[in-house]
Amino acid sequence: MDVAAVRADELSPARAAADRRYLAVPAAALVALVVLLVLALLHASARDTRLRQRTAVLTAARQEAVNLTTIDTATITRDLDRIIAGATGTLRQQFASERAHAQALATEPSRSRGSVLSAGLVHLDASAGAAQVVIAADAEVTTTPAGTTTPQSTLKHYRMVLRLRRIGGRWLVSDVAFAGVPQ
Repeated sequence: MDVAAVRADELSPARAAADRRYLAVPAAALVALVVLLVLALLHASARDTRLRQRTAVLTAARQEAVNLTTIDTATITRDLDRIIAGATGTLRQQFASERAHAQALATEPSRSRGSVLSAGLVHLDASAGAAQVVIAADAEVTTTPAGTTTPQSTLKHYRMVLRLRRIGGRWLVSDVAFAGVPQ
């Protein structure tokens, strides 16, 4: 059996303090790394939350723009229900009141099929549940004028500004303004 001799100066309190200092440096470095890791994870989580909110707002705005530009006289009640489902506030009230007169609005066969060309987020305040989106959309409008049997199609271009509110965890359109006159 080997026995190691320990000198008296190796057992002194000064030597023990020096040894603790050597251990303190790696411990401090480890704590600093853990703090940096936690901060990086918090930053990534906040960025992910912002991205999810942004995506949810743009998805809701795109869908409502399609809803607003896709209406068929044969399915007008269902089309208005779809618009109402994505709306809130005065926009919802406006379409709900028009729904009662839906069949009277359908005097001649027509169909509009909308598509979103581009959407951009102008403003998002997730904590207040408010957002604003601009949309460029096209709609192919097909009508059969009275006295004819030949449908006529026209491509219309729309630029919209939509205001959205988060209600019950869903983004709903509260107001829409059409910029310019459809062509």
